[in-house]
Amino acid sequence: MDFPVSRYRSCFLSAILTVGSMASVGCNSPAVDTLTQIKQRGEIHFLTRNSPTTYYEGVDGPTGLEYDLMKRFADQLGVKLRVTMPENFADIIPMIATGQADIAAAGLTVTGSRRSRIRFGPAYQKIRQEVIYRAGKEIPSKIEDLIGKRVVVVRGSSHEAQLRKLAESYPDLMWESVEDRSSEELIAEVWKGNIDFTVADSNEMAINQAFYPEARSAFPITQDEFLAWGISPRPDKSLDSAVKDFFEALKRSGELDQLLERYYSHTRGFNYTETRILRHHIKKRLTLYLPYFKEAGRLYQIDWRFLAAIGYQESHWKRRAISPTGVRGI
Repeated sequence: MDFPVSRYRSCFLSAILTVGSMASVGCNSPAVDTLTQIKQRGEIHFLTRNSPTTYYEGVDGPTGLEYDLMKRFADQLGVKLRVTMPENFADIIPMIATGQADIAAAGLTVTGSRRSRIRFGPAYQKIRQEVIYRAGKEIPSKIEDLIGKRVVVVRGSSHEAQLRKLAESYPDLMWESVEDRSSEELIAEVWKGNIDFTVADSNEMAINQAFYPEARSAFPITQDEFLAWGISPRPDKSLDSAVKDFFEALKRSGELDQLLERYYSHTRGFNYTETRILRHHIKKRLTLYLPYFKEAGRLYQIDWRFLAAIGYQESHWKRRAISPTGVRGI
């Protein structure tokens, strides 16, 4: 059977173009960068940890400094936010290093050993590592005071790494590293008197002191350190650039300072007696009026916690309180 020349040429050219196109895609076209992949799948995957300084479930849903930052970044990219909390803190760096998530927003201290495994975004907060003790016991003032005592820290944390570094100069310094406790839980253990000391970041201690008023900072064991997001070390740096631009914009606009003020302003001027009284009033009084604060918050689109804070300042949530000008109630 004769095969028409024109048809033959058409099929031959089509085959050549198809093969050439396949070769071009397979050999010469650039790989899709990380940021484009995230936008194409419509989701960015963060690792974090449950903590008052990072991410926790509030009465109105997820909240925390890191959550607010993660949500803003995902919204800026136009993708959904996926958040995973690994079972142990020590799992976060390995998971980011092996690309099991895009970013770790977990209050990570930037250290040399971590830099060798992952990349970091811009620093967004300055902290120090501090020795934590319970008031009423002898106050430690130097590393030697920790020797012979029960010191417990989180495994895989920068606190553990710093103790290892200190042990080079103080070989008798001993400590326990645990996987099943968070830094906040160890502060609670010091407060309960179950352990002598732990090490915590200064921002963690500032927030938790309201919950554990007898837990105190003794002395720092580091100079200033910095917290930053940990980024998976993929070949391209498109995600790194996006994170850098994001934080630079937050700093320029003043929004980062506003977020830090929102989460940490209440930690300034800690008053031991007032804190204990507040804890008592939250338990005995706030629970009685909580539905009313929430209802008013929904009605006027105001955060109910702001209304409750004003009510406490004005009357300590006493419904029969009378102001100097004769105003009655909360």
